Amino acid sequence: MEYINKTKCYDAIAFAEKKLRKHASRNIRIILSLSKAYDVTGGYTYLNSKDRYSIYAKIPKGKAIYPLGFNWEIATGKRHIDIAYDKDEAAVWVMAHEVWHVFCELKIWKGNYETKANKKGFDWMRQFKKWRKGRRR
Repeated sequence: MEYINKTKCYDAIAFAEKKLRKHASRNIRIILSLSKAYDVTGGYTYLNSKDRYSIYAKIPKGKAIYPLGFNWEIATGKRHIDIAYDKDEAAVWVMAHEVWHVFCELKIWKGNYETKANKKGFDWMRQFKKWRKGRRR
């Protein structure tokens, strides 16, 4: 697992490393970068030459954008709303979402659907908020 952090979202990377520790030997690169856009974007690419995946996550860089609301459908069929209050929280959400897709492609997890990837994003973001709060005490 390789992390390229162009965002200074150090807490987000530390959390992702913790969550993905047991998969550290996987040939996956996660790239975090900033975007001038007002929304969070992400994706993944399969790099045939080395049986490697590259996950990219772009998050808004302007402070005025936060808090940033996420409002998507999750696996239960219901709409879910959660709020990212800073870049780290937004980065955790999009990393979890894209990791879900890659791990489904690798057959580690099952159910490669957007709603399940969204749920993984919300789960990680909720866990991240608690984890970071505990670290700051």
